[in-house]
Amino acid sequence: MQMQLCFRTGLGVFCCLNSEQG
Repeated sequence: MQMQLCFRTGLGVFCCLNSEQG
């Protein structure tokens, strides 16, 4: 199952794809 985490910063919006691996 993959979960996409997005957060807003002063530079813009960044999205990270976190997997339940490792």
